[in-house]
Amino acid sequence: MMIAWSLYIPVGMFILSIRANYINYNSLFTITIIFKSVVIYID
Repeated sequence: MMIAWSLYIPVGMFILSIRANYINYNSLFTITIIFKSVVIYID
């Protein structure tokens, strides 16, 4: 679980940074999805 956590966040942030460059208004939505996915994954 901890390994997946430490790998999942950097990947999510990387994807987020790419998306933010193309779709600025969608960045908050992407953060929400990533956060929810992490919470569900750990829970």
